[in-house]
Amino acid sequence: MSNKPLYRRLSGVIPLVVFATILSGAMMLRWSLGQVAAAEAIEAAVADALTAGYRTADLVAAGGEVEGVTRVGTQAMADAVVAALEMRAAPKVGAVAQVAE
Repeated sequence: MSNKPLYRRLSGVIPLVVFATILSGAMMLRWSLGQVAAAEAIEAAVADALTAGYRTADLVAAGGEVEGVTRVGTQAMADAVVAALEMRAAPKVGAVAQVAE
């Protein structure tokens, strides 16, 4: 076995880092820890946040505002994913929690 790290932290200031970090965690759960259900829950929470209309700047169309899309920063997007994950863990009435930046 190599002494090289299998995982390393992501860094940067681009909005895409939020998805890379979250989905890398899901990949680790699936492929290294055998936690398929946990990985699927995280992936579904990301999809839920996107379906709810949340987008970081890199995902907003260059043409400007789009109906049903809320432009948020990385922290607000992460909060939306966490809220979606919590809703999947304990279903409640309503959609993904509104996230204020």
